[in-house]
Amino acid sequence: MSVSKYAMNHQKLTVCKANKVVEAGYKLSLNEQRVVLACIAQVDSTKELLATDEFELSAKDFAKLFSVSEDRAYHALTDVVETLFNRYVVLSNPFPDRSDVIRLKMRWISSIYYLDDKGKIVLRFAQDMLPYLSQLRGEFTKYKLEHIGKITCIYAIRLYELLAQWENT
Repeated sequence: MSVSKYAMNHQKLTVCKANKVVEAGYKLSLNEQRVVLACIAQVDSTKELLATDEFELSAKDFAKLFSVSEDRAYHALTDVVETLFNRYVVLSNPFPDRSDVIRLKMRWISSIYYLDDKGKIVLRFAQDMLPYLSQLRGEFTKYKLEHIGKITCIYAIRLYELLAQWENT
């Protein structure tokens, strides 16, 4: 069980995820989306990600990353702990070599908890999500987390990701 030791250098946090996830169907609240992206930005997308790897996000870092007060950040994190576990992603044609699988429905995370005395959450990504966040080669989208830090609309974040996907085209 290794906890991410990624120093929260906000300018260097980069979100990398497979294009299948960028194009996937899912519904997350604004704060759920922010938490997921802040944790994805801690993943080294070139290395193997394990189901036991844990990612932390403190209220203080949440506040800095997303330009909200620390008080609002604490409330956001406690709310996300209650809801994020039940959220899922639906990928279309997830396996290029298998035409019999049309849709894959999977959870974002396998566990999440709040450390009250430290004002932070800790989560693990779900096993089925790991190949879409790590050891990425080929079709993936990459952008700086700070580029969406001040966006307050979930649809604008999704649109930004879709545009970032085609940035080099």
